[in-house]
Amino acid sequence: MSWQETFWAVTGYPEAQEVLATPEVFSSAYGTGLLADTVPGFNSLNLSDPPLHGQLRPLVERWISATRPRYRREANPIRELPRQTLMALLEIEDPQARKLQQLAIEVARHRPRANDQLLQALHSVHCPIPLEATDQLYLKRLLTLASLESTSAALATLARYRPQDIEEMLRLHPPIQRFARQVVKTTSLGGQTLEPHQRVVIFFAAANRDQRVFPNPDQWQTRLTPHLSFGYGPHHCPGRGLALRQLRLLQPDPPPAPSWYHPSNFSLTPLT
Repeated sequence: MSWQETFWAVTGYPEAQEVLATPEVFSSAYGTGLLADTVPGFNSLNLSDPPLHGQLRPLVERWISATRPRYRREANPIRELPRQTLMALLEIEDPQARKLQQLAIEVARHRPRANDQLLQALHSVHCPIPLEATDQLYLKRLLTLASLESTSAALATLARYRPQDIEEMLRLHPPIQRFARQVVKTTSLGGQTLEPHQRVVIFFAAANRDQRVFPNPDQWQTRLTPHLSFGYGPHHCPGRGLALRQLRLLQPDPPPAPSWYHPSNFSLTPLT
């Protein structure tokens, strides 16, 4: 694909659920960015469909559920809590975690060579899941970026809005802005016919404000319908529990909000 080609924007809640819940029609195996950039068969949690995804996910969930971070409240908890989570997840010490965090920030800012440097730094990090070396490497990359950048974005949002209801904050301000899928079978969605090889992009903030599902969607209020900020279907976020633990730890006494954020259509990354 080229930048001149178009994609379908998915902004409704039930349509987003349908895309996320039916990988046999909307595949993750071609990448989750605006453009297709992978090929099917890659053994990565975020870049695979069932049955491959179903074989890998329980192993990753057990890895994450066994993680026991020891949180310390320090000067910059927006960055330090996610780093302490990564230390426990990857069983690494603080200097190595700081290096990975800096590289993750560089990746989020699309700095040249940052991704290659991050992969190189992850080579020596332990992975308890028996995969080929390349697959292990990309799994560690996924967990590193998810542990650091998306959680830092959520913590920065908490510092900015100081909410009483964390779930409502996540509905209104999802840390991940969008994910894409590739159509692999002719289908219909939202009254439109979609053909194989086309891309669909879910915009979570829009889906979470769908007036058909959330009355007065821009108002803060307790909701019965769950938001989609942690995903839905087979790819729902396996780190949800760890992310919520950090948010609840920071909620009683949030730090000052960051002054600047990295402009991105993927996540609201604080420049701290």
